[in-house]
Amino acid sequence: MKYCTQCGAKTEKNEHYCLICGAELPIDLEKRIPKKEGFNRWWLAPIITVLIVLIGGILMHFYLEHQEKQAVDSYQTGVEHAEEGHYGQALEAFKEAIELKDNYQSAEIAATFMEVVVDVESKLQSIDQLIEDGSYQEGFQLTREAEEQLTPYKGEVTQRLLDRIITKRDEVRVAEIDHQFSENPSIEELKILLWQINSISSEKPEELVQAMEDRLINDTFSRASEKLQDNQFSTAVSIVDEGLRYIPESERLKNLKSTIQKQKVAFETEQQQRIEQALSQYELEQDQNANNAVEVTHVEAKPDEYGDIVVKGEVKSVATVPIQSVTVNYSLYDEEDELLTENETFLYPETLYPNETGEFEYIHYEMPEKVTIKIDRISWFLEDE
Repeated sequence: MKYCTQCGAKTEKNEHYCLICGAELPIDLEKRIPKKEGFNRWWLAPIITVLIVLIGGILMHFYLEHQEKQAVDSYQTGVEHAEEGHYGQALEAFKEAIELKDNYQSAEIAATFMEVVVDVESKLQSIDQLIEDGSYQEGFQLTREAEEQLTPYKGEVTQRLLDRIITKRDEVRVAEIDHQFSENPSIEELKILLWQINSISSEKPEELVQAMEDRLINDTFSRASEKLQDNQFSTAVSIVDEGLRYIPESERLKNLKSTIQKQKVAFETEQQQRIEQALSQYELEQDQNANNAVEVTHVEAKPDEYGDIVVKGEVKSVATVPIQSVTVNYSLYDEEDELLTENETFLYPETLYPNETGEFEYIHYEMPEKVTIKIDRISWFLEDE
């Protein structure tokens, strides 16, 4: 739509003169009138693209932030499980953290360590079956392998596992020693087993240790007593000292050693001295102390669980002064009343005070099941002798 430049009347597109005033219309009127330009819709695509990228970036940022938080939470959960000893669950948590976050080095290192831990746990659990099967060397091998796997690592979990490895190794060693002891080893082999079990730092089975010590004590007591009966005092002391090397707290062996030493002195002194004593009231009392100072309150000879004859007895002091190093001589007879053996053993404690009771015990090997015992003689020393 155009307008006349003279009167302002409306004109049509192809008219050259105004119908109202007749004035000539400019030919280039349309060129001189600026056209209103509309919105260019080609700009919509880049604008929308920018908006999508911007919104996508924002969403991605929040998503990655959420993923990272989940990864950190999973990692922390894995740490807690590991501290509680739930290593399988800890490994799963670390793997989840790795899936949630790329290049999560802490989780990757923890997962690698936890795979080692889980493998070590599996080895330790399988050792119980190996012990049951008697495969002791295989059990030792597994503990060595587990220890080597943990060598590159430090920390609380590692130390906890190392402590468990030591405990398991000791369990294998105790089981092996128990098995070897059950096969009736020689005394020299028994000494080695006793040394091995005493070298174990963890808690040891008291019954096994006591059984091993009792057997060594009884053997030492028997061999030393045989030498003492032949007046081989130095040899007897050496045998007792050897036993005390392995069982230093044995009161029976300590008392035996003291008795041997006193008998040695008495034996050497007896060759040189003969003392005559006149009888008086005091001397009568001394005579009782010297000759009738004890009475037997109990004595028995019965087989033990191994078929060996165990001689046990109790002796009460009726002396008026302490007596020391009480020696009991007895004989064993079979059912036909035939003499089987004569023996000498010693009372413990070493010193008996008036009205106090002491005990003696001795084991005889390779004896018939039924025997009878007869006390032949009891001797002792007075405190001032």
